[in-house]
Amino acid sequence: MTNSGKWLFLLLAAFAAGFARAEQVPALSFEPPGIGEVLGSQIGEALAAVHEHANNKSRFAAKIGRARSQYFRYFPDKPGFAEAEANFARRLYEKDLYYLQLELAGASTSALGVSGGLQALLQLEQFSGGQLDDGIPSEARREFSHWVAAITWQFGGNPMGASREQAIAALKQAQPEYEEYRKVRDAAEFSQAGISQQQLAALHARRAEEKRLALERERREAEERRRRLDELARLAAEKAAAQEAAREAQRAAEARAQRDAEKGLKAGLAACDSLPASLEQADCRMQACMNHKRACAFPDQMAYSKALQEEQLRKASDDRQARTDAMTAAYEARDRARRQEREASRQAGLAARRNGYLASCDAFDDELERAECRQDGCQADPEAFNDDECREFRREAKRVYREWMIRQAAESYPASNATAGSSTN
Repeated sequence: MTNSGKWLFLLLAAFAAGFARAEQVPALSFEPPGIGEVLGSQIGEALAAVHEHANNKSRFAAKIGRARSQYFRYFPDKPGFAEAEANFARRLYEKDLYYLQLELAGASTSALGVSGGLQALLQLEQFSGGQLDDGIPSEARREFSHWVAAITWQFGGNPMGASREQAIAALKQAQPEYEEYRKVRDAAEFSQAGISQQQLAALHARRAEEKRLALERERREAEERRRRLDELARLAAEKAAAQEAAREAQRAAEARAQRDAEKGLKAGLAACDSLPASLEQADCRMQACMNHKRACAFPDQMAYSKALQEEQLRKASDDRQARTDAMTAAYEARDRARRQEREASRQAGLAARRNGYLASCDAFDDELERAECRQDGCQADPEAFNDDECREFRREAKRVYREWMIRQAAESYPASNATAGSSTN
């Protein structure tokens, strides 16, 4: 194969891959006596099949041949005819897409400046195994060219690199041209198979009757649906009216309940004002609000709740303070009694020590010794004697000591005089 032939073969493969991405083309219309229709959901499968069999035309052609044989074997109304018809229509559409891609590839090569692009592709087809299923019927060649031209025009004359969206749009726009071609193609298939006009007319009449019956059935079903919808609308209107009456009664009952609640709340709040304690008043207002919640607005509920909490906290604080004060007073009384007891014990001890000192001092026969003993007791244990006693003991000791000195002086004076007289004699 020459380099030009290889390039054209690759171009054809690129077109097949590009159109294989096209999906969900609208269903083709059916006008008997045709060979069925290809539904929109099957278009993508047909394009994929063309891409799959582009390099194996013998298998591609065999599938078309088997579908044709099966179709005419079951024609016109044997069991399995509907499935055979759908399969044959799909294979013919795949064949149409194959030749459409050849035509579009030829248009692209011409647009790219390659001379004789379509002829080269047709020669390439002959080289790769000949025409697929004897090619496009000669009777339908003109209509096929119109379909190709319509799609080529959608691509601006150069379909190379068409996107998925562009391919779908082109197939949609060229649908009328394809239907014209399909009618002539199907007529050629019937003619080649030797189907008489009487058979085609009978098929046409049967399908027309089926279509009429289907339309009549659809009309009756539509009327029945409308009747049911009218009945449902009537029932819905009655239900809506009943619901509206019930809502109106509910609104009236709620209005009465609201008025009663407002009266009850007003009376309850007035009764709360007569209570003596602020905590009792706050609790009463909160209970009145809860009993007539319908009339007590949410801000009022929050205010009453806050006031009650504050009064409860204040009461709890006062109770805690009272308990604290009582415990403090009890502790102070206990401590005071303990201090008094300790002081009494200390005073008793001091008195015992004082009395002991004084008793020991009283045991002396000499008055001076007794006075000095008392004075020494004050110095030895000052806590046992008060200051007045100690001062009195000191004065007493001085007095006794002075008298003792006077006595001593008086006693020693006569002796001194006697001694002095004898010395003079």
